[in-house]
Amino acid sequence: MPTVAYEVIVSQSGNQSENVAVANAVKEIVYADTSKSFAYADVFDVNIYGGGSQDYGIGVCVAIPVAASQDKARFEKEMDTLAKVETFEEVHYQRLDKSEV
Repeated sequence: MPTVAYEVIVSQSGNQSENVAVANAVKEIVYADTSKSFAYADVFDVNIYGGGSQDYGIGVCVAIPVAASQDKARFEKEMDTLAKVETFEEVHYQRLDKSEV
């Protein structure tokens, strides 16, 4: 099945540790996931922006299976409606074969 990869940047308060900010960002996305895209997703990277005296932007990089074109549109619409999602954009993703690992 084809996949599409995104970096979804979720805002989090700077008054928490990086680990807690990452956990809360992922929780925010998964909790609101009515399309169930994250249930089958491959989270392949996390980027942490900001922190210290400013709020965090937690970039969760995720590859989701796309069985049909409306799956991609449904996921993007869902990300668009989440209050703490600052932005999301498609990113490069290449699945490794087991022989490459």
